[in-house]
Amino acid sequence: MVGFCYTESEPGRVGSTGTAKQHGERNPFAKLTEEMVRAIRAGADGGWAGTVFVAAVESYAHPDYKARLVAAHAPDATHLTTVFGPEWPDQLQRVLRNRATSEPPSEMPPIIGETTLFPGVQDVPYAMPKNSAIIPTRDTVGDLEEMDMPAGARSVQAVRAVRPAAEIVADFIEGGRLACDRDHSESLDED
Repeated sequence: MVGFCYTESEPGRVGSTGTAKQHGERNPFAKLTEEMVRAIRAGADGGWAGTVFVAAVESYAHPDYKARLVAAHAPDATHLTTVFGPEWPDQLQRVLRNRATSEPPSEMPPIIGETTLFPGVQDVPYAMPKNSAIIPTRDTVGDLEEMDMPAGARSVQAVRAVRPAAEIVADFIEGGRLACDRDHSESLDED
């Protein structure tokens, strides 16, 4: 993405964005990329996008997690919470709303599922305790209504389908080019 618009910057500055236009825009990533271009022009060395890539075909996320991202278009689809841990206690994160974030805290059930940690490398079986911060993967079985599913509040609005990562990247590139072209023509109009 740095190739969209080059600017000198301090090493290590990275811009993030989590905004996207509602359904109906020709490129749902247009707003995301406009903000990324602005961040790069302001001195960021790059940026990151998480939520849209969780829903990529290649992502190791649980298929139901991906489906929930695709369906999450209500303004209150996500929630800021510290409920998830014990692996990562008291860390504020934005997640998809589910029973774990919407109902009063409870110790039951003590185990919400099972998964494999470090799949393909160490394949460590893991019983997921109540409020586990471990994100559901293809290997996870259990109650996703009790699981941690991170999602950007506005970027989730750009998730319309489970698609190949190459298509998602192409949308970012197109949106970045359009943003740069629009910025360039607007600056010419101002002269």
